[in-house]
Amino acid sequence: MSSRRRRGTWRWVLLIAAIIVLGAVLGLRAALRTPTGRAAFNIVEYRARSVWRRWVGERETNGAPGGAIAGVVREENGGPLVGATVLVATVKGAVYQAESDDQGTYRIEDVPPGRYVVAASQWGYDDAVYHEGGEERTLVSVRSGQLQAGVDLALRLHQPWRATLDDPPIIGPTETGYALFPAEVAASRVPITYTSDGLVITTTLLYEPLGIEITESLPVVVATYPSEPINWDRVSVALANEGYVVLATGPSPQRALDIPGMGRDLIKAVAYLRQGQLTDRADVEREGWLAGSFSSLILYRALLEDPGGVDALVLVGAISDGFLGVQSLYDVELEIPPRYADAVAALGRPDRYPEFYIGYSPAYHASELPPALVVHTYTDEVVPYNQSLRLAGALEAAGVPYDLYLYEDTTHYLDQVNMTPDTAELYRRLAVFLDRYVRRGGAG
Repeated sequence: MSSRRRRGTWRWVLLIAAIIVLGAVLGLRAALRTPTGRAAFNIVEYRARSVWRRWVGERETNGAPGGAIAGVVREENGGPLVGATVLVATVKGAVYQAESDDQGTYRIEDVPPGRYVVAASQWGYDDAVYHEGGEERTLVSVRSGQLQAGVDLALRLHQPWRATLDDPPIIGPTETGYALFPAEVAASRVPITYTSDGLVITTTLLYEPLGIEITESLPVVVATYPSEPINWDRVSVALANEGYVVLATGPSPQRALDIPGMGRDLIKAVAYLRQGQLTDRADVEREGWLAGSFSSLILYRALLEDPGGVDALVLVGAISDGFLGVQSLYDVELEIPPRYADAVAALGRPDRYPEFYIGYSPAYHASELPPALVVHTYTDEVVPYNQSLRLAGALEAAGVPYDLYLYEDTTHYLDQVNMTPDTAELYRRLAVFLDRYVRRGGAG
């Protein structure tokens, strides 16, 4: 083959290779614009970083002093926004934050040198990130000993999602559920089916007491479980036996990891209950919400949309700070169930997507929460108990009433069968807390 012919062949090979590479790059960019593609990329990036960290170790910072970020937080109409939380986070979830003053100004100190996306959050507003021009998010460079000023943010008033109840729920047939604690007790159980966002939701059950004369409306417990509510039948039956109407919900498999969607499903189920379409025995003026583990995020997303009417919270093994969850991914040996193993990593790097983590961090808005019973086991291998310590500290600082109960156990979830003295004490505290804040409305 002549040299001219060989050169021509190589030109074609290089051209084809260039086209393939360009196509791959364009395909990746298109995929990153979709939630699924972006989540997949985030997971791959996290795993690669974890492997690199194990092989190479941590990068030395040489004790370089931090820098500062300053600016103004405004409402959409241009007025200053007081009390907004402004923060940046490292790739491993360490947070540096400040609060806007009465002029809307803030200043974050001691930020390690690096590049960050700055986020702001305020209850009742949509979280926002700093951006310039038409950019979705702008990286702010922080240099040692220097101030990066003029990082201004504007927050828009949140428009709550409201459930439409045009289609009535499908109710029944009535069944009987049983529990082993505090004794062998029973309650009626009714499956509820309804549509939400075009999906048929079948993960809702309604419980009411059996064997007692009901002469007045009963207080309500809305229990949001991390799996099918039938798996938590004994808990719901025990609560109903205490004299509550229990609306038990769980994540619909159709939602995958769509937590805001699950929150809307919860809001709609509660709306049916509040309108009297599920039972005429519920006193919806006395209402407590319960959640644990993953379902605590569903509960929080629902509270962001519809906080009215909730008198108290019970949080068992709950997540209170998404950034703390990232830190645990790197620093703690976790045993997360396969379904949720990549949930945190899928959100992306905290230094690039901090607003996603704020959206799953009720500790940053503790002042807006009702009284809470915060429960965790010291040996939790899925959600470390520092999450409950974080929430308790935030509630304490905000002056919100709370009870904290940390106890020894061998599982992440409450053992419904093998009761120990500690889990029996948990049940006693739960009953006392609900009686104080839900049944009697905070009296006593």
